[in-house]
Amino acid sequence: MKCDIIEMEGVVLESLPNAMFKVKLDNRFQVLEYISGKIRKNQIKSRN
Repeated sequence: MKCDIIEMEGVVLESLPNAMFKVKLDNRFQVLEYISGKIRKNQIKSRN
């Protein structure tokens, strides 16, 4: 099944347990995001 992709930029407001993050998007919406499986598997860390 092919899915449409929407890309947006935002700022991480808070790091939550289980590789989840609260993110404020450029359009001022706040969303809850998670890290994809490959990034989690390779333990890629974000910069502070």
